[in-house]
Amino acid sequence: MTVGQRLKTARIAANMSRNEVAKHLNCSIHTIKSWELDRHRPKPIIMARIEVLFGLEKGHLTCSKDVDYTTALSNLGRAISRLPPKKQHHAVTIIEHFSKLISDR
Repeated sequence: MTVGQRLKTARIAANMSRNEVAKHLNCSIHTIKSWELDRHRPKPIIMARIEVLFGLEKGHLTCSKDVDYTTALSNLGRAISRLPPKKQHHAVTIIEHFSKLISDR
């Protein structure tokens, strides 16, 4: 998974729009899109701010290999815990349905 793909996945998991992320990072929506499409890469200091914004472990966005399941679940749990209770329930329901689809294969 590329840095841009990880960034987009983290943004979506945090239930944030590109516009919201751009406001938090004081940059343009086009910059966020450019990062997500791997046209450009955020500077290390911005990368660290993004990881803090999304509650990710340091280096999550830049690691060269796929994140192990334990780390991925931990990051997902942190992202879900930041949602309002009603949305937390909805997110867990979606994950349960997705898990069932995978296990039925």
